[in-house]
Amino acid sequence: MLPAHLIVIKQVTNNDGGTANPSDFIMFVNGNSPSPSTFPGSEVGTDVTIYPGWYNVDEYYNLPYIKYFSGDCSTYINSGKQRHVP
Repeated sequence: MLPAHLIVIKQVTNNDGGTANPSDFIMFVNGNSPSPSTFPGSEVGTDVTIYPGWYNVDEYYNLPYIKYFSGDCSTYINSGKQRHVP
């Protein structure tokens, strides 16, 4: 069975006086053996190797920012596929 790849992209909107960068947020992936499973956010994306199955991408909460997730943050991925997760 071939692994799949998630490209996890962290975007930060600083429209209310915030100054955070994507790397100020710690991202994590739950699923079938993700590697890496925890990493700093990146606007260009972090390549996560994961085996087929259900997965979930989340971040450790960073006040006062509000989390918004795309539909690709929690779904199923097939063998050999690549998915961009903004």
